[in-house]
This record gives sequence, C-alpha cells and structure tokens, in this order.
Amino acid sequence: MRKRNIPLLILLLLLLFVILSTCNGEKTDSSKWDSDGPFNALKAELINKAIDTVIISQNGEIVWDYYANGWNPDRLHVIHSCTKSIVSLLIGTLLDRGLIENTEVPVYTLFPKLDSSSLKEENKALKFKDFLTMSTGLRSRDSY
Repeated sequence: MRKRNIPLLILLLLLLFVILSTCNGEKTDSSKWDSDGPFNALKAELINKAIDTVIISQNGEIVWDYYANGWNPDRLHVIHSCTKSIVSLLIGTLLDRGLIENTEVPVYTLFPKLDSSSLKEENKALKFKDFLTMSTGLRSRDSY
C-alpha cells in the first residue's frame, strides 16, 4: 500500500469507530452498511488499496465484512505488524474503561479465573507495556 493513501483509509476507519462507539450498546442496523455513505466509501477505498479482508464487529456480532481476491472467513490471514495496532487499541480500551489502571499492570491479573500458580514467574511478570512495546521476550516465529 502506498503511504500517501493511508490517511484516507485511517480517516474512514476512525469515522467508523466513532459511529459504532456512539451506538450505546445498541446493535447497528446492518442495512446501513450497504447503503450510501461512509460504508460505501470505505468499501471503495478497500478496493482501491487492494485490501483483502475487513471484518467489523459490534457487541460480539459481525455487522459488516468484506472479502476480496479469494479470501473468505475460513482462510487465515497472516497480519504481521497489524497485531501491534490491534493490541494498542485493545489496551487503550481497557485503560479508557478503567479495567486496568496503567500499562504497568501484569496481564494475567485481567483474568481472575486463571490459576496463576501454574504460570512461570517470567510470564507472571509480563505487563501490558511489554505487549505495547513488543518487548515480551516471548518466542515467536515471524518467518512464515
């Protein structure tokens, strides 16, 4: 994707985020996703930028999805660095909702039903900050 095209796509995704976040828990009428407006503009940008897949969910339900170039819900997509953006959005949401106090909180504390006695000490020490900065030290294989 060319860098000069990224701002419009980001703007459209931010607009979408604002629309979904103002629904106050109500399910979005899915017919809005296919009507004229920002969602048609988003689809046009996805086509223009050769983006293969976008899935938008609200309250645990998929309200709109887009697949192109042979992609479908049953085919896994390697997303590499997109993960950093998703993790930062999720951690920001936890902070905004007051579910964690700051990024120095150990991640395992978010899971009260987890038997922490079975965790290795180095895993107990992992903080949200470590995931934001990609410095967990966890083994990964990025060479597929």
